[in-house]
Formats: sequence, structure tokens, C-alpha cells
Amino acid sequence: MPLTVAEGALLGAGMLFAGGATMAYKAKQTRLFKTLYFLSWPTLGSAVLWTLMPTDKQMEQELKASGLTQQQLDASRAAAAAQMQQLKAAAEEAKR
Repeated sequence: MPLTVAEGALLGAGMLFAGGATMAYKAKQTRLFKTLYFLSWPTLGSAVLWTLMPTDKQMEQELKASGLTQQQLDASRAAAAAQMQQLKAAAEEAKR
């Protein structure tokens, strides 16, 4: 999977923040460490997820290759929605 410019920039910034946080920790610069550590999570985490997650086109190709029909996919979505409703109802019941 090739990186886009946005993914590469986000990954680079995240690595920079994580590396800076490591250096700040070793230098006992707590305020700088906290700031860089805080910034590294959303940037590096998002970049890793974007890099590793397949694109919509790739997922569509995988689903077509697996032989799923639109009816089966709709049935699966309906079953998942029904299960979510049951979980929400159980959570509401537990609150009472």
C-alpha cells in the first residue's frame, strides 16, 4: 500500500513527536515530555490506522471475491443492527 502525502506527513509528525517525547523524558523535561507525548498519540495513532486499514475499493474487491451477495450483506447489517438494539436495551435495563 503506497502512502499518500497526508498519511506520510502525519506519520512523520507522529514519529517526530514520539522521538521528541523520548528525548524529553531522558532529559527530565517533564512539561515538554507531556506536550510531545500528548501530541504523539493522535498523530501517530491516526497515521498507523490510516496506513494499515484497507481502502474502500480494496474492501469492495475482497467482499466480491468472497462471494457475498448484496442480500447477504444487507441481512448481515440488519442482524448487527438488531444485536446493537438488544445491547442498548440491556444497558438501559441495567441502569434502572
